[in-house]
Amino acid sequence: MDNALNFINTNFSNYFTIDELSENCNVSPQYLCRLFQKHLQMRPFQYLALKRIQRAKELLQKTSIPVSKIAKQVGYDDFSYFCLVFKKIEGISATQFRGMW
Repeated sequence: MDNALNFINTNFSNYFTIDELSENCNVSPQYLCRLFQKHLQMRPFQYLALKRIQRAKELLQKTSIPVSKIAKQVGYDDFSYFCLVFKKIEGISATQFRGMW
């Protein structure tokens, strides 16, 4: 688990597959998913999304970087998808979140 979490925390802004993540941890993708489910009650890419949104929130609070550029910085090439994930996790849009600060 530590290797997987370190890999995600270090590379969250880059694209990688479950196969690459599991190879880095020397386990099968299925076993890695079971470990995440057992220890964190979520799948690896759910954790990745939380990590990306956490970083996006920091940038929204502390910078004036446009939201579209923040989306790219945290690993989302598709701005619409970033908006969808942000709203699903936070319950408000990234722009509304920024307005709160």
